[in-house]
Amino acid sequence: MQHLESYLQQEAQIVKTVREPIFFTWRVAPTVIYGRHQVRENELDEAYCKQQGIRIVQRASGGGCVYADEGNVMLSYISPSTKSQEVFAYFLNTVVKILQSMGLPAVTTTHNDILVNGHKVSGAACYTTPTGTVVHSTMLYDVNIERMTRVLTPSQEKLQKHAVESVRQRVVNLKEICMYKNVEDFQQAIEDGWVRYAHDGSQLLTPIPRESTADFSVQMYRTLLFALKEAGYQCMTFEQYCRQQPPADSKIVILRHDVDKRPTNSVRVAAVEQEMGITASYYFRIVPESNNPQAIRAIASMGHEIGYHYEDMALCKGDKEKAYRSFLHNLSYFRSFYPVTTICMHGAPVSAYDGRDLWRNAYDYRKENVIGEPYFDIDFDTMLYLTDTGMRWDGFRVSVRDKVPQQSKWVEQGLVFHTTSDIIRWLHEQHPTTNIMITTHPQRWSDNRFARAKEYTVQYAKNMIKRFLIWAKG
Repeated sequence: MQHLESYLQQEAQIVKTVREPIFFTWRVAPTVIYGRHQVRENELDEAYCKQQGIRIVQRASGGGCVYADEGNVMLSYISPSTKSQEVFAYFLNTVVKILQSMGLPAVTTTHNDILVNGHKVSGAACYTTPTGTVVHSTMLYDVNIERMTRVLTPSQEKLQKHAVESVRQRVVNLKEICMYKNVEDFQQAIEDGWVRYAHDGSQLLTPIPRESTADFSVQMYRTLLFALKEAGYQCMTFEQYCRQQPPADSKIVILRHDVDKRPTNSVRVAAVEQEMGITASYYFRIVPESNNPQAIRAIASMGHEIGYHYEDMALCKGDKEKAYRSFLHNLSYFRSFYPVTTICMHGAPVSAYDGRDLWRNAYDYRKENVIGEPYFDIDFDTMLYLTDTGMRWDGFRVSVRDKVPQQSKWVEQGLVFHTTSDIIRWLHEQHPTTNIMITTHPQRWSDNRFARAKEYTVQYAKNMIKRFLIWAKG
């Protein structure tokens, strides 16, 4: 990580020649930053900072003394406007919208702070030059609050002004209350949120250039959506498909997302779709690695469909009666977030039990006001099925359950794709008219190359296991 001074210098350099607004985020090693008009001896414990190796830096803006470390996300916004109050208000309001989109009840205060549930999560300051305005702020995600309370020594008068008895009482870490479980994902969500909610033509700068064309990046998914639109496809949810029953070759594409794990990735994908005026179907499992209420609410609030990604046969070890009771209970749970009308099997490849067996010569999901299950209610003779199983588009070869009998026909027709670029090229060059269902697992889609590499390693290992299971079954 760079020292905080280098980011402050970067702000100062950018504002000299800024022509359009610029936004970026950053993180630093433990540092105390005090305002232009402050006397450092009155605001911080210098001896403790020296003992702990905490840097002390003065900034060009006014405002109070703050502590930052690797668990804090710093935000910088540089505008060519010299109307500092307008720029400052715009910045704060945009950040509040981003937090609110995460399901957090964020509000601003007259003290230039952002509060969530009455606790401070961000403090901002700004300064103006003849060529523009610089606004920067903290965002407490997973800061060492105990260290913060030792470092900062505000006057009793200032604490009384905010109606609190201590720094510890006044602040809260967002990790405790938001859907993002690591600081990298949270930082990415802030950047994505700025792109989504800032309508001033801001450029988004990132410390590490994004691999915007890398397969299984969010940018690549965005490109796929553009290609579908350019090819004349109408995107719809599975629920819409079941209700409308469009004819074959009507150029519709059902966007289905199986939220197997890391649901915050799904929130990011859902936001991209919303920006493009697209609705999709998101199927959540009941297990903790998928079942995230804040993520479910966030996706539903964007206008997307929520469905149940059921695996009750596996969870109940093949006991159909017990599995059906489990299904009804879990369906009722997800209906507390959204009026669920469609369901979709979770493959559970290592389980001996196929979730679809619950409906074979047993129970009928239609009696529970469920209007569709893709593997039973889509005629794949008239709809092409594409899935990113195994982090590839030709993963049907190693898929245990996420495949359909028509696959051999598509292979004969040359409708086999390995990469997302292959699909995009097909859309551009062949101008298809067939209806399509595209299934993705958003856990695999990220603009972070390290996250993609990790997921690819996991999927490679799973593919090897699947190959063995397929071989063992003969």
